[in-house]
Amino acid sequence: MAASGLKKSLNLVYVYVAATGAIFTFVAYWDSVFYKYTGAGTFIAFALMAVCILPIGFVYGELSSMFKQNGGELIYNTVGLNKHLGFLSSWLIMAAWISVPPAVVMGIISWANYQFHIHLSFSGIIGCGLVLLLLYFFLSLQDVKVLIKAQGSCCLPTLVRP
Repeated sequence: MAASGLKKSLNLVYVYVAATGAIFTFVAYWDSVFYKYTGAGTFIAFALMAVCILPIGFVYGELSSMFKQNGGELIYNTVGLNKHLGFLSSWLIMAAWISVPPAVVMGIISWANYQFHIHLSFSGIIGCGLVLLLLYFFLSLQDVKVLIKAQGSCCLPTLVRP
């Protein structure tokens, strides 16, 4: 009998890169922006954000073990609230996930534009963003190790900067 479910193919290094890559990639840019405006208060702001996000993470951690199939959030919110709010919340969750990659790409292009004095216009930033999104799309169609290696190549230089 064939085993069903996901096959474990990532070792610990890949899991670490996947978990920290998105966080540390922007540390080089966003920390400098936050520090410029708030000074040493940046640490307090990040600590407060962590405290605010922890309950959400704990709830999702507990709920994920109860969702045995896709659409668990829709079912949970429909039963817990009503069918209209369940439907709306599921669409808003999907919209949030859809909006993250373009926002991240715009952040990367804006950072490169500022850091390297490229002087791109807004339409140039949009064009470069579309190219990066298409590259990310094609990388995500590959084996998960390919995308994580690409993410690691972006993440590791930010960890060893002077």
